[in-house]
Amino acid sequence: MDDVTAATRAGVDPILVDRNNEYPQYNGVKVENLMDIVFKKEDIKLLIVDIDWTILDHDTKDYDHASIEALKKAQEKGIKICIATARPYESINAIELFKFITPDCLITCNGAAIFYNDELVHTQEIPPQVVRRICKEAVKHHLNVELNGPKTRYVVSKRMEKVIDLYKVFYDKLPQYQKYDGKPV
Repeated sequence: MDDVTAATRAGVDPILVDRNNEYPQYNGVKVENLMDIVFKKEDIKLLIVDIDWTILDHDTKDYDHASIEALKKAQEKGIKICIATARPYESINAIELFKFITPDCLITCNGAAIFYNDELVHTQEIPPQVVRRICKEAVKHHLNVELNGPKTRYVVSKRMEKVIDLYKVFYDKLPQYQKYDGKPV
C-alpha cells in the first residue's frame, strides 16, 4: 500500500514531499512552499518529518534551516512536530538535531522506539536469546551488528572500514564496541 492510500484510509489529508525535497504535492497539485499550505490550513494538528535528505541536506552537510524555522513556527501555531527516522536516538544526538528543534514526538529505529515529550511510550524489543544467536553468527562470519536500545547503541563486532564509511555518509559517530550484555534491544 502506498503512502497516499494509507493516509487516506486513516482519514489523514496527506502532504507529500518528493525525495529531493523540491516540490511538495497537496491534493495532487505541486506547490512551491510546503509551509504555505501548513499555515493556510487550520485543521493540521501534526507534521511528521524525516531527517535524512529532508531536513538534513547530505549535499551541504547541514540542516535546511528554513525548514527548521518553519517547523518551529508550526509548533508556535500549536501544531505538533514528530520526527520519524530510521536513526536510533543516539544518532540523532550525534548529529545535534536537538540544538535546532525539540520535537513533540520522536519515532526512532523505524518505529522500534517512540518518544513523546522525550518520554519512551513504545518499544519493540527483540528477545535476548534471538539477539545472542544473531551476535554469535555475526562474529562467526565477521559481520558488524549494531544494537539499539531506546536511548543506547553499540556494535558487537570489530569495526570494519566499510562500516566506518557508512557512518560518515550519515554524519554519525561510530558507536562504542562491547559484548552483548543481555539487555533488551
